[in-house]
Amino acid sequence: MPAPSVGTASATKAFSDDNRINSLLEGPVWGSGTSTGVITISYSFPFSDQAAYWSTASNGGYGPEGGADSPWDAEFASLNDQQKAAVRDALELWSNVANIAFEEVTETTSNVGTLRFGFTSYEMEGSAAYAYLPSDAPIGGDVWISSNDVTSTAWSPGSFNFQTLVHEIGHALGLKHPFDDSGSGTVLAAGSPSHVEQLRAMQAAGELGCFALTEKFAGVSSGMVVETVAAFDAASRTFVLRSPNEGAVKNWISQGFCADKSVVIADLQLGDGVSQGAHAFLIDFRVPQGGGAGGVASSQHGAAAAKQLVAGVRLADMGRKTVANDLDNAWCAMAAKPQGLGAPASRAPELAARNPYHPSPPPFQPPPHPHP
Repeated sequence: MPAPSVGTASATKAFSDDNRINSLLEGPVWGSGTSTGVITISYSFPFSDQAAYWSTASNGGYGPEGGADSPWDAEFASLNDQQKAAVRDALELWSNVANIAFEEVTETTSNVGTLRFGFTSYEMEGSAAYAYLPSDAPIGGDVWISSNDVTSTAWSPGSFNFQTLVHEIGHALGLKHPFDDSGSGTVLAAGSPSHVEQLRAMQAAGELGCFALTEKFAGVSSGMVVETVAAFDAASRTFVLRSPNEGAVKNWISQGFCADKSVVIADLQLGDGVSQGAHAFLIDFRVPQGGGAGGVASSQHGAAAAKQLVAGVRLADMGRKTVANDLDNAWCAMAAKPQGLGAPASRAPELAARNPYHPSPPPFQPPPHPHP
């Protein structure tokens, strides 16, 4: 429980021999990094934007009072009782799976929590929230939520706001995104040995790929909202990929107009229709002319003329951008149609027999990116 101008002790944790674990480790942790018992971490809810409650250091703090940083921001706000309860519930989820005991403290000018939760609009353009990793600096562990959500009443478990809290607490505890190469430098592989062979075959054939993650209604929260559905069809042993509504349309697909394959992030649903979370599917995206009934493409790119989309796929240009108009950015919608698949498909018979479904390796869960 440090003073506002003093940080909490932290250390750099040695990485493990398990790449799955390393894919989540940024490096810094609270405490000595050697403890095998329960670690107690304090938390608090700031209520004042006065300098006495914050570090005004230029390095590791928020700079002088009256500046632009988070606590001095005009939209700084404290959490209400409902929002505080959501934070407590989110912290409890972490306690349930880690050797961490969270202790709430009331803020004073001489005592604040290691983790602090507040609202700000500072550096929130394109973000729902951000958190600072563990460090000896006073800002370490601070979690800032976009002031756009100050009046929101949707904070129950399962809501976007609640998921954001759980996600940002992970960063405040020292965890990174499994798809980022920071920290340990390890990126979690979502594929299987069969994908390695497919990749080699694609490279040998000179085929190109693209990545379809961001959805139209997800806005800046790319990956946090996945409405594209991949439903398993037991009869054909295939998955049916579809865009159930306008918001599920994949957009900003780089190289979408000329790619032969696409990795599509979709919500896996088995025979019971229950969501199993976001998974990565490798599908045939374009085929040579005459290779079968094509989809619908709207393009002025000459390279696309030699190929056609697979049936059930609609594709068009994202439109003129302010810069980089030489970059191919497409949007794509998928109708109900069996597709050639990747990791989940290679285990399709096994998936059909599993009840309940226990993915191995774990499904890809893309979250928002942490504060730099």
